[in-house]
Amino acid sequence: MRSNDWLSVGVLILMTLAGAVATAMVARRLHRILSFRVFAIAYYTLVNVASGIAHILDAARTRRGFFDAVVALEPGQLLETSLIAALGLLTICLGVTRGLPRASHPTPLGSKPLASADRALIIPVIAVLFPISLWSLLKIQAYASTLDVTRVSTVSEGLARYVFLSSWFAPAVLLAAIWAANLPSRNESLRTPLVLLVAVVLIAASVQWLGGRSTAFFLSIPLVLVLAAKLRQVTGLAIASSAAIGLVFTFVALQQNDFRQSKSAFGVTGPSDWLDWELGRFSMLGFALQSTDRYGLLGGETFVESVLRPLAALSQFVGIRAFQSVGQSSTEVVISELFNSSTAIYVVPGLSAELFLNFGVVGIALGYFALGRVCGWVDDRFTDSGSILTQLAWAFTGTFIVKSIGFGGAVITTFLFTGAPLLVVAGASHLIRRQRLDSTANISEDGRHAGEDDEPARQPSKRGQLSGQ
Repeated sequence: MRSNDWLSVGVLILMTLAGAVATAMVARRLHRILSFRVFAIAYYTLVNVASGIAHILDAARTRRGFFDAVVALEPGQLLETSLIAALGLLTICLGVTRGLPRASHPTPLGSKPLASADRALIIPVIAVLFPISLWSLLKIQAYASTLDVTRVSTVSEGLARYVFLSSWFAPAVLLAAIWAANLPSRNESLRTPLVLLVAVVLIAASVQWLGGRSTAFFLSIPLVLVLAAKLRQVTGLAIASSAAIGLVFTFVALQQNDFRQSKSAFGVTGPSDWLDWELGRFSMLGFALQSTDRYGLLGGETFVESVLRPLAALSQFVGIRAFQSVGQSSTEVVISELFNSSTAIYVVPGLSAELFLNFGVVGIALGYFALGRVCGWVDDRFTDSGSILTQLAWAFTGTFIVKSIGFGGAVITTFLFTGAPLLVVAGASHLIRRQRLDSTANISEDGRHAGEDDEPARQPSKRGQLSGQ
């Protein structure tokens, strides 16, 4: 390797250690690991920094992903890519830590019960979501079974509605798990881990047709966060259920990996490849650096598309054509330049590459600082939630904000489609709770006013008694 390559590896090793230290410090300040602040730093470090070490060293001596930054970049650009990745880590840490309290005091996750009003709210929602989403899921799974591809990235226009409706199966499972975990039971310690395990298995089975290996993981995290307080009460069962859930994810990942290798033109892949270009996004940041040098910045085009396209799909679902596309998505930019194609839309550049493609170094600095701040804000809303349903919605929101580090604006579509039932239910729960609190406050206020009205009537008699004396 060139001297600059070794220098780049040195920078990335130092930043990986720095990311690990920052993750530990934030977790220690909060007295908990289950925090979106912690997740954001750890996930960024793994996806954008540690993956660079695997990419440059290429320990497995296999193909370096879709873009070989070591070979394709000009002298000095690999080190520049490493420094840009380091800048992103610095700014996300600044964003995360800016909202932390100065004094070290615990902010534990509380176990919030399912209120009677919330229970009455979600039961009919579950009853509607399950049959519709399950029917759509079976339809789309039957279609996917006829395809000879590693990932299902597009479907015919007539099946798009089934994809949309099938995405509601996971929210239905999450809501049903919340309901089941809060049922009266003599053996609550056994019920919660069992409910969590069954929910994770159902979610993993429902998204397996997509071909991705991380979807089930990210969809399950919100439920784990919401039920974490209940699991802490039964340490042994919590460890056992965590191991079982880990086996579920491992089985799904291995099954998808075997299928991909059988269809891959690149041969067998190993752990280095997984960290380099399947999970990692360092090399795609190098691609973005090269692309902007050649063609200039996009000025926000891909982010506009990330918002317009799901809105267009939603409007088309109800029979209205609106929010028409005006440009390229980040994925289309990548496949156009790398493959001169318009069909290989499974290549996801990640948030770092997308920020750099649009706004350069300024986008990396400001974008990750803002993301860190938003993660902190969502984390606070999650811990302060008044009900378990709003807590679930904040957990879902925070999870997909963190996921955007690896997937960029592409998560907006999943968030809006899959998350719609959770967001609507949480909004209704918040309004109901707020209305009840306002009613209670009005009753208290009326009682206080009544007492004040009585006071002037009593005071003259007292003054009369005093004057008479």
